[in-house]
Amino acid sequence: MEYHKPLTPMAVLTRENEAQKEREKLNRKMRNKQLETSYNQFHQSTSAINDTHMRDALAKVRENSDITIPNSLARIHGTTIYNKPDKGR
Repeated sequence: MEYHKPLTPMAVLTRENEAQKEREKLNRKMRNKQLETSYNQFHQSTSAINDTHMRDALAKVRENSDITIPNSLARIHGTTIYNKPDKGR
């Protein structure tokens, strides 16, 4: 015995078609946003490499690596777990 697909009203068909188009539109937007995000992240990393001011500042900080925060401040923020307190302070 063969079953035939029942007839669906025109309003239901148009509503389903509009919902399908909306889903496709949303999927395209999400894919474009993912591409733009990865492009922007790549751009930010390359511009950070070329930033001479920050590179020089980081070199200066590494040069003076014995500079730390006060123990009282470290205890307040809980970073004494990671930063061992100096005996002299």
